[in-house]
This record gives sequence, C-alpha cells and structure tokens, in this order.
Amino acid sequence: MPDLNHPGSFRDTNDFHVGNNNKNPFKGMLFVIINENTISQAETACMIFSKYPRTIYIGRNTSGANGDKVVLNLPGKLFTQFSGVAVFDSKHQTSQNIGIKPDVFIDRLPENIIQGKDEIFEYLNNNYKMNLK
Repeated sequence: MPDLNHPGSFRDTNDFHVGNNNKNPFKGMLFVIINENTISQAETACMIFSKYPRTIYIGRNTSGANGDKVVLNLPGKLFTQFSGVAVFDSKHQTSQNIGIKPDVFIDRLPENIIQGKDEIFEYLNNNYKMNLK
C-alpha cells in the first residue's frame, strides 16, 4: 500500500510467514524444477519451499515477475494500479526482475528433447539414484 506519510514509499500490510513445529516432518530431499516459465505465485511457492533445508532447485532462473499490484486512488474518483510490491524471501532478498536462481543450472536443449533425452532426469538419476523414467 502507498505510505501517505512518505510519498513515493510503500509499506507491506500483511506479513506472511511459513513454518510450524511439526513433530513428524518430511525428512527426504525436495527437488524443485524451475525455469523462465516459473512466474508469480510459483515463485512464491519456491520461496516457501526454501524454508525446507533439503530443497534443491534445478533448471534455469525463474521469470522474476513475483509481486502484487498496487491500487492508488486519485482525486476525482480515479484510480491507477501498477505492479511493484516487492516480495522478500527469508533472507530479505527479492526475486523481482532477478528470479530465483537454481542450485543446479541445467539448460534443456531442443535437440535432446526431440530425441527423448531429459537432462534434468538424467542429472537426478546420476546424482541421487532416483531411477526416474
């Protein structure tokens, strides 16, 4: 929301926190496949997944289009809206215009896709013995 006491500044009106004291937490690895088509709410989901210490992001950077719209009321019953509300991860870093960077960068090549080869599944099979098909 616009901070009317400080023109040009905006303030977050809702904090969003993730986590609880689960007595039987998931103990396995969490692999999240991302690329430039990972956008908005999916980037928020990635930030939520980052709370889990055994999360590994694989693929390419996300789009960096996470945020929300700001509605600004103007005199004369007019209003305008724009995107620009930053979303911050647990380290107080934003993904806006940057994206979420994978832990393991893998660029899937079109010629490999045509041949039925999947570089991400191969990486998982070779490094984590996932036996994916």
